[in-house]
Amino acid sequence: MEYTIKRCPNCNGELHIPANLKTCICMFCGESFNLQEKETPEISESNLQVIESEYRKSFDNITGLVENFELLLPKFTKAQYTPSFEEYVQTGSTLLLPVERYVTFSEGKAGIVTEEIAKTLIDFIKKDIAGSKGEGFTSSKNKLIDQYRFFLAVYMVPMIRSLKYDISEPLAESIIEKWRNVYPQFAFIKGDFNELKSGFEHKGLCFITTAVCERMDKADDCYELTTFRKFRDTYMQLTKERQELVEEYYRYAPVIVTSINLYPDSVDRYKDIWQIYLQPCLKNIEENLLDKCEKGYTKMVQNLSAEYMF
Repeated sequence: MEYTIKRCPNCNGELHIPANLKTCICMFCGESFNLQEKETPEISESNLQVIESEYRKSFDNITGLVENFELLLPKFTKAQYTPSFEEYVQTGSTLLLPVERYVTFSEGKAGIVTEEIAKTLIDFIKKDIAGSKGEGFTSSKNKLIDQYRFFLAVYMVPMIRSLKYDISEPLAESIIEKWRNVYPQFAFIKGDFNELKSGFEHKGLCFITTAVCERMDKADDCYELTTFRKFRDTYMQLTKERQELVEEYYRYAPVIVTSINLYPDSVDRYKDIWQIYLQPCLKNIEENLLDKCEKGYTKMVQNLSAEYMF
């Protein structure tokens, strides 16, 4: 069951309320109130000062959502994504709940606040990127930009949306917009945690092939996928080394596909993968050059890993 966090308009107690509930009785003071009402609830001046103080403290520490981001990147795996995301949600809730409270009791401040937070986060990232150094400065800088892009797309924006606060969607959209304005070549689409998590459900050698075929409007039982799956389930199972290769693909492919899907031009990228790698591999299978297909597919995964993994 999904829950949303609300504050009692009478005592300001924090309530975790089932989604779509129309009325609620506060477990702290017993007051009944209408959840559909959007009017700003009344609150004492002293409580408002406390709420504003908590907001200011959270705002001063809001870059904590970005600091040490690189520790989360390697945890985007089937085994680690959910627990690492849930831990990050706790960090996000600690910093953003005071913001949600503040805009709830401060009429007309929501738009200003979300813009300020988004600007602060993107400015922090810009400063870090501008200060990056190392051999091959341009390529190193672009790599860091892409790492931040991936982090924002699979951790920060989905985390903010998962909180389901009133500020969640406006803040997520503001972050995406400000990022796109600064780094238009590294734009990404707005993602959802459950959708990203489901990306780990495909298995093995056909993961990338499935993604390519889906973008080419081919059915799941199309000739191409059926052929590659048969290759995976027969030839690639004949030796322990080939079985290990399939498992290696399984670890890498979800990250590669997720990274590609974040690009607005993902369809074009999949077409390139088809033409450069998969079409020649398919021809190898048809001509019974299975060893050549194995080498070609291995090369594809290696090249895509170098380009899209961190």
